[in-house]
Amino acid sequence: ARLVGPFRHFYQAALNPSSGAGRKDYYTIMFFFDVITFFITIFGWSSFAEHSTAESADVTNYISQNYIPKTFLAMMIISFLLLIVDRILYLKKWIRGKFIFQIVLLITVHIWIFFILPDTTNRSFVDNPVAQAWYFFKCIYFAVSAMQIAAGLPTRILGQFLTKSTNIVTAVLFLGVQAIPFLLELRELLDWACTDTVLTIMHWLKVQDIWASMFVMKSFRGHEKRTPRKLGTPVKVLIKLLVGGLGVTGIIFILWFPLVLMSLVNSTSVPTLPTLPQCLYSWQELSLYSTSSLNRSR
Repeated sequence: ARLVGPFRHFYQAALNPSSGAGRKDYYTIMFFFDVITFFITIFGWSSFAEHSTAESADVTNYISQNYIPKTFLAMMIISFLLLIVDRILYLKKWIRGKFIFQIVLLITVHIWIFFILPDTTNRSFVDNPVAQAWYFFKCIYFAVSAMQIAAGLPTRILGQFLTKSTNIVTAVLFLGVQAIPFLLELRELLDWACTDTVLTIMHWLKVQDIWASMFVMKSFRGHEKRTPRKLGTPVKVLIKLLVGGLGVTGIIFILWFPLVLMSLVNSTSVPTLPTLPQCLYSWQELSLYSTSSLNRSR
């Protein structure tokens, strides 16, 4: 009873709606460390791949070979789905589901990192620094997630973490996050599906767009008030060069970088000429196909 009592008390307190729900919101921190582990998995895949393919298990090699391993793709999809499940539990404020998700994920991660991964890579956890870094950030995620469970999920979710203060830095960061492809649409669809509202999806998107535009304008207006200039004064050339020049350079880089990258890949620049047996075999197939087509026409 002494061993089970604290766990039972913690579980009952976590499921109690009046146990501090709404006081703390740690979702942004949890999401941040989850994204770090996601990128560690991508760029350090050679430390998680099978021993036979560990030497060639690199993102650049996969791009040059136009090949994505099934295990790499499966792990990326699982990590992405875990992010979505965590977001759904947060939006639905389902503390029991969050508690079960935390326990299952905690057990699964430890079984995988200490038993399955060393057997797959033929490297112990002590000799795998990338896996150690992944486990370190994942433990921070578990700790912050446990703090969220102990404090209770927030009953009201207002805005985003970048919109807590209005200044030029948060506005630029907010616009950068908004520009990530499909991230805004995915977030808005999840928020609309998991939130009690009378708005349709189109009205929801319109309201969110108006709110985002008002936040950006308020941030820039605050910056203009702190750095006033007389009405009718033209914008300085230096500011035009910095803002306009960097913007044009960024757009040009986005447009042409994929083509430059493809031209630098060795597999696309080296022609693969057919050998003599392949030519003879292809010529025989073509002759047989032409003869059969001629017989059918007769």
